[in-house]
Amino acid sequence: MRFMKLSYMLSMLAGSALSLSGQSTFSGPASGYVFDNVGHSVRAVLGVPGAAYLGSASQPAWDSVSVAPNGRWALGVTGLSLNWIPDLSRPASFFSLPQVSGPILRIAWSSDSTTAAIWSPTTGHLQRITGLDSAPAIHDPIDLTAVSGLLSGWSLSPDGRCLALSSSVPGTSSVYLSDQDHAPVPMG
Repeated sequence: MRFMKLSYMLSMLAGSALSLSGQSTFSGPASGYVFDNVGHSVRAVLGVPGAAYLGSASQPAWDSVSVAPNGRWALGVTGLSLNWIPDLSRPASFFSLPQVSGPILRIAWSSDSTTAAIWSPTTGHLQRITGLDSAPAIHDPIDLTAVSGLLSGWSLSPDGRCLALSSSVPGTSSVYLSDQDHAPVPMG
C-alpha cells in the first residue's frame, strides 16, 4: 500500500513538471502597477508583499505616468500629449485628452481617484481634470503667475474640489487655496 502511495505521488509530480515545462515564466494577478522611469513603461507588480517582482515592460513608451490612488487607471504624458489610461492592465489602450497648456511637470490626484490636477511651470498654469472614473473633462487653466516663489507642494481635497498650494521665496513662504477653478487666494 505504501508503495502505491509513493508511486501515485511521484506520477503526480512528474505530470506537474511536464505541464510546467512549456512555461517560460510564472505570473499571477497583479497587485498594482508602477511607472518604470528607466524603461519608460507601465509595469505590473506581481506576487505578494515580500516576494513581489515587476512584470515585463509594456508599450507604448511614456515620458511619465502618474497612477491614480486606486491603482486602476493613470495619466500618461508623451511630449505635450496628455493621455488617460482607463485600465492599467492594458496600458496600450489609452485616450488622448484635449490639448493642455504647456508641458506637464507634476500631477496630483484626489484620494477618490476621480480628479487630478496638472501643472505646467512653463506656462504658469494649473488645470483640473474631473470625471477620471468615467468621462474625463479638462477644466480651463488656472493662472498661477500671481503665486510668488516656486510651487513647492500641493494637494487636492479628497473629492478634488479644492486645491491647496504652497510656495516659497527666500525668507518667506505662503499657502494658497483654490476652490474649483478659481484663482488661488493666499491663506497665510
